[in-house]
Parts: sequence; C-alpha cells; structure tokens
Amino acid sequence: MTSLRERIFADLTVAIRAQDEAARETLRMVKSELVTHPDADALEVVQRGVKTRRESAAQYEAGGREDLAAVERAQIAVLERYLPKQLDEAAAREAVRAVIDELGATSKRDLGRVMKTVLERHKGELDGKLASRLAAELLS
Repeated sequence: MTSLRERIFADLTVAIRAQDEAARETLRMVKSELVTHPDADALEVVQRGVKTRRESAAQYEAGGREDLAAVERAQIAVLERYLPKQLDEAAAREAVRAVIDELGATSKRDLGRVMKTVLERHKGELDGKLASRLAAELLS
C-alpha cells in the first residue's frame, strides 16, 4: 500500500499530464511543503491546507471576490480527496461520549483531557470544532 505522501506525488504527475490546473497547483504546494519539511506528516499538511483555504475563501467572499473564493474552493476539493472520511455528527457524538465514559470525565474541567484523547484516536476523521462543541455539551 502506498503512503499518502507517495500518492500525492504520483497524483501530481497525473495532474500535470492531464493539464488539471487546480489539482496541479494545489498538489505542487503540498509537495513543496512535504519536501521542505521531510519529517512533516502528510495528513497534517493536507488538513492545514484545507483549513487555511477555507479561511481564505471566507475572507474573499466577505471582500466580494467570488472569483478568488472559487479558486480556494476548487483547491479544497482537491485536498479533500486525501482526507479520511469525516465522521457525521451522530458518530462524532458517540466517539466523544465513549472517551468521556472511558476517562470518567464529569465536568468542563476535564474538557482538555477529553479533547486530546478524542483527536488522537480520530485523527483526520473528526473536526476539532465539532468535537469541542460536542464535548462541551456532553460535559455540561
């Protein structure tokens, strides 16, 4: 089985040959980050790329630059191909509840421990904001 890093590098070659501009530019940026920081986790690089592009798209939309926001959204679509399937809210709630029960967490003071454990176990599958909201609800 190929690693995520190898898959990204191979897909970049395919995107270049297919003249897929969005994929080519996005994967070039990811490859650059992975080559510059060889010890970087490919999944974290992709997640960070999605997060920054979402923020950029929101800022472009707020500034009335729909053309630039569309470019960011196209890049997000490329990057999301490399992320694990995200848990829906019901599955996320169950995952958070299981960790709370396991740790014996009873109050919001335990939120840090719960979040650390949940995000370690479901790396890439669970949005941090969603997990935080659910943990806060379940601990209140």
